[in-house]
Amino acid sequence: MVGQPKLLQARTILVIFVLVSGACGWFVPAFYDWTEADQSRPSPLMWQVPSVLAVGALVLAGGLPWIPISGWDVPETTEVAQFNLRSVLILMSGVAIAIAVGKWAPLVVAFLGLTLALAAAARCVYCYPAFALPVVALCMCMFLPFVWILGSSEFLRSALWMFPSLPGFFLAALIASLVGASQHNLGWLAILITATQVAIGLWSIRVGPKPAIATIVFVMLASLTGSLLLHALVRA
Repeated sequence: MVGQPKLLQARTILVIFVLVSGACGWFVPAFYDWTEADQSRPSPLMWQVPSVLAVGALVLAGGLPWIPISGWDVPETTEVAQFNLRSVLILMSGVAIAIAVGKWAPLVVAFLGLTLALAAAARCVYCYPAFALPVVALCMCMFLPFVWILGSSEFLRSALWMFPSLPGFFLAALIASLVGASQHNLGWLAILITATQVAIGLWSIRVGPKPAIATIVFVMLASLTGSLLLHALVRA
């Protein structure tokens, strides 16, 4: 119809997000050098730029309901979750065991949560091929902001063990600063945050393209900020 607004393709937007996250991640060292920051004199741009990006992400997320976007078809499942006394007891037992184990070995629980989240992502792609690109875009926007690590030969080997915790690095550091805990002892929390990001991303993808785009924007922003923070710590 004449005058009808053209629909933006959600898949095109996701591809752009992936390219932007990869490009920004690769140029993190160049941005750090451009700010002329160092250990003794941190540059205001180190927090001003992420703050501006956060405001932009909020504006974009707030305006998404009024932006015409065509996305993927959300399948209508006929399966209805049945909750009975047995399933509730099993769920409560699983949570109790996780809490008990987490008290003494939080890293085990964190890796278990991440494994379950990644398994759910793989199952989502296998069962619903229409979700393949959004799920891949979600994961890539979580990890590509740290692609600069590949160009740092001296840091690359020591960073491999940090790989599962990279997307949750910034939020874990923020929580550590708020509660006064040591950031070095909260690696398990960063991994758990990564698992939570994957889980929330999968849920938003199932809901529709607009919630998925909003979620991926904030996940990408958290990873970019964490990447910049990690690079500053390495350079220090």
